[in-house]
Amino acid sequence: MKDLYNNIEIETIMAPIVVTGHTSDQDIDLAGFNSAVIVVSTGAGDIDDPNYMSLRISHADDDGTGSAGDYAYVEDGDLLGAGSITDGVPATPLIDDEDTTFMVGYVGGKRFLKVELVEREAATTNAVIGIHIIKGHPLDVPAIS
Repeated sequence: MKDLYNNIEIETIMAPIVVTGHTSDQDIDLAGFNSAVIVVSTGAGDIDDPNYMSLRISHADDDGTGSAGDYAYVEDGDLLGAGSITDGVPATPLIDDEDTTFMVGYVGGKRFLKVELVEREAATTNAVIGIHIIKGHPLDVPAIS
């Protein structure tokens, strides 16, 4: 068996909470890592057609001070498992089912990410959703001390 524990770092983007619409959160710094996967978990709530959510993902380079510069939406080729991307919103995964886990890989090469939860079509009501990022392939091992 190989050691995964010392080769990843998990960061909470949005702790599982009841979501009723559009949600945005903080800068995610990928410094020191060469890969990332965004994981979305859903619990109970009204998450089905036509009430569903999508991710909107943008990325930015370091502005030279260790902070994020101007964000731009990711494009096709920046994400794995996402299908085509329009205005930073991948065609998949549609967050459209309860008690499910969705994931999308980031391969865009920029230091900072921003992940938003975007309401699609009708209002999503009382949906429990959590978002995490798993950073992998650290430049220095172990990733967690």
